[in-house]
Amino acid sequence: LDNGVDKLWELDAKNRLKPGKDYELDLQCGKKPYHKGDRASRPLFKSVNEEAINQRPTYKAFLNLLDNYERAVAVPEIETYSEKKEIQTFLNAIMETDVMKYCHQWLEKKKLASGDVASFKKLLHKIWFKPYKREYHSKAPDSSGFEHVFVGEERDGKIIGCHNWIQLWHEEKLGNLNYLGFIYPRRRGAERDEDEHLMTIQYEWREGKSDKTWEIKPVGTSWVGVSPEFEIALYTMCFLAGEKENNIDVGPYRVLIKCYFIMRNDGDSRRKLKFLSTSFPEEAPYSKDEATYNKF
Repeated sequence: LDNGVDKLWELDAKNRLKPGKDYELDLQCGKKPYHKGDRASRPLFKSVNEEAINQRPTYKAFLNLLDNYERAVAVPEIETYSEKKEIQTFLNAIMETDVMKYCHQWLEKKKLASGDVASFKKLLHKIWFKPYKREYHSKAPDSSGFEHVFVGEERDGKIIGCHNWIQLWHEEKLGNLNYLGFIYPRRRGAERDEDEHLMTIQYEWREGKSDKTWEIKPVGTSWVGVSPEFEIALYTMCFLAGEKENNIDVGPYRVLIKCYFIMRNDGDSRRKLKFLSTSFPEEAPYSKDEATYNKF
């Protein structure tokens, strides 16, 4: 995966937002995951250039998808015609980018995808948007790869999934997300560069201003500034060609891309299908040499 993923990072430079120019983070104080309390009195996003987002078709199409989902696990979505159209608009938009064209070519060479663009879009739809039951006891399909990874869900009072920076910024702007501080990284010191493209944070999230209950995400790692197509391509390649845990270089970052699947029935049939359960980055742990070096 290394060479393929590194190429994705290179190609995404054209559509990726630039730290310090298109967005600025305010990471403030760090904490361990088990530390309680709010270590950040100000929002996470100091600024985001909304004009830069609105000028990018894939970002606009992505934003339109975020309000299509029920947050609670076991509550099924009722997908409207308009929402189905929004999904197709998003898939069409990302397939126009160099990132997704490369992803398609790379998977075709590995015989993991058809060379036909229409067939590949159907594969992407199946991986990311085909609904399935996250909980066995659900009466109907209540989740999807896209909903979990990019939008987020709530189960037993805690937030699961929600690994996308655009969703975090959007919810914080609406007043629904309270940033609690960054998590001390394993690969770096206590202080984080404000211009990062990768962050590990803690936050709490509510379902609209009328919701008085804030559910917590103790630890969440997300890319920052990257395009929606970059993450779709990266996690699709990991799902089809990688392992559950993929220790790889992505641009300047050594990361562990976790990618887990879930087996569920195909509709009413007894045939089991493999669905994308979750995928997200983590900062890779120290190698033995790095651990020895960092003792001094």
